[in-house]
Formats: sequence, C-alpha cells, structure tokens
Amino acid sequence: MQDWKSLLLLGLPLALVACGDKEIEDEDTTTEDTDTSDTEDTGETVVEENEPLVPAAIGFEYSGIWNEAGNDGAGSLEPYLFPDLNNENGGVPFALGNLVTVTLASVEYFSLGSGATDEERAFETCTVLADFAYSPANLLAQDFDWTSGTGSTGDNVDLWQSFEGTLIFRLDSASERCAELDEGYSLDTFDGMRFGIGMGPLSTYMSGEFASTDWWADDLDAQGSYHTQYIAVNHPAETDLGYNFVAYDWTSGIMVNVDAESCVDAATGEVITSDVESETKVCGEVMTVEEDGAANYDLADQNENFGSRNVYVQGSSWWYEDYPNLDLDLMKEYPE
Repeated sequence: MQDWKSLLLLGLPLALVACGDKEIEDEDTTTEDTDTSDTEDTGETVVEENEPLVPAAIGFEYSGIWNEAGNDGAGSLEPYLFPDLNNENGGVPFALGNLVTVTLASVEYFSLGSGATDEERAFETCTVLADFAYSPANLLAQDFDWTSGTGSTGDNVDLWQSFEGTLIFRLDSASERCAELDEGYSLDTFDGMRFGIGMGPLSTYMSGEFASTDWWADDLDAQGSYHTQYIAVNHPAETDLGYNFVAYDWTSGIMVNVDAESCVDAATGEVITSDVESETKVCGEVMTVEEDGAANYDLADQNENFGSRNVYVQGSSWWYEDYPNLDLDLMKEYPE
C-alpha cells in the first residue's frame, strides 16, 4: 500500500527534530490504550481494552552509514555518530546502530491523511528496529509496478551496490501496539526473515513524483541527495524454489555528509582518534548546518566521490507491501 504521507512531506525542510534511529525511549508512541469510567450502579472502574491491531502491509527503512569503499570495494553498512545538538552528552556525539525500521501497518493507517497526529499513526502501526546481518550481494533490481501495486514492470535497474542477509529484531524496541497484534499475527513471522537492500539512483517513479512538486526543480541540494533504497524480500513465484527475491523501489533515501575522522568508543562513550584499534570503535559523525536558527542535515551529493562515497543514509518508505502479495511461510526461506 502506498504511504502518501511520505509524498506529502517530501518538500519540508530537513530540520533535525529527531535523528533517523533515535533511541526508542525518545519516541512517544503512547496512545489512549484504556478508557476508564465509573459506573453509576457499582462504582467500579470499567477498563476498555484497545481493539487488536490487524496488520495489512509491511515497510522497511534503513538508516546508517553506507561506505561504498568498505569490504575492499564491495561496500559496507555501518553504525554512525549523531551530534550532541543540545549538549546533553557533554558535546560527545551519540553512537547509534545502523538499523532497519520495520513497520507493520493496518489498512486504516493509509487513510489517516496528512493531518493525522503522531499518536494516531502510532496506534495503527507496530514498529520494531532490526539489525541487518548481511553480505555484499548482486541483487536483481527492477522498477516496481506502481500502477497495479504488485510485481515488476520488467525494467531492470543498475544498482550502485547491494546487500543480502537476515533481519534480527531488537524486540525490546517494539512499539506498544506490537503487543496488541490480533490473533494469528506475530513479529516472529518476520524476525529472522531474508532481506536485501540495494542503493541506487532515484527510480523513474520517484523522480516523476518529485518533479511534479513545486519545490524540486529549484532545490539542487535535494536533487543531489535523494536516491532510492531498493528492497528485496521473498515473494511467491513459479520458480524451482517457489519464490523469487527481486529488489523494488519501495523506499527513498537521503544522503548526508559525515565526518569520517570523528570517532567514539561505543563501550566507554569516550572520544577516540580514527587510528585507534578497537572492536567497539564507531566513526562517522552526521554533519549538520545551521539555517534560520535550526540544525539541518548537511546533504551530500551522490555524484561526488563516486566509488568511495561514505555517507549517512536515511530511508523513508513509499510502499508497504500488502500481505496478500506475500506468502508469510516463505519469509525465512533461503536458497541452499
């Protein structure tokens, strides 16, 4: 299902109200989960439980560093540092994991409209962060058929790089509504699923949508930064395996410059130099610029440093794949 919310918000400034992988404690996903009232007859409190969440579609967004030259040129996905904008950490940037945000959304989510509150959106979704255990890959990528809402147009896409592996959920990051999934639905269906992602230029469909806005033509920084995250999951297909694994243009992304020499030891929280050998060293601080009294991302240009791009990328789902297009029993299948 199409998330028109993301399209409506594309022209907004990239003010850093929150970072892509903000700590789960910082996300206010509270909803009116109970309604209590005193009965006139008994004086007892009546507690009305929420309706169960019935997920209908699933979306994926990667946020973290993409190091094109990593793994001897095969590429790597890495954790990153987020600047201490409000001096809450003594000026030391926060070390954050490179994670995939997985969102299960109800049918009602897609009819909320642009005026919906964060609480209303949270009530219609279950979100969880996932580590991506991956290897560099050579994914088949194709343009999604946005007209039919399923499958491919048949047009192949040349990716810059791609990665394949397994999503491992951080269950302690699951939002409140994940505990209220309707009977028969569970995060376990997708925890450990096969997953692939490819970095590539802005897809034909996304380019057209951006071009139709009244801000895109004049925003050269955005044109240089926006790209597409091609997402691959198992789909049932008439193949020997019974499924295929094609990456589609479901998620857009922005590229942001990073300071590769800024490093922190994630175990101690101390600033270290880039030449220090440590298994818990995290380098690459997301760079910002101050504009009109607010901190904004320092957008990177995808056309610069081709072959050695080392940037923070932040995904935004445009398409949540409908459950009927999937065979949930195949999500964890891997070719031998």
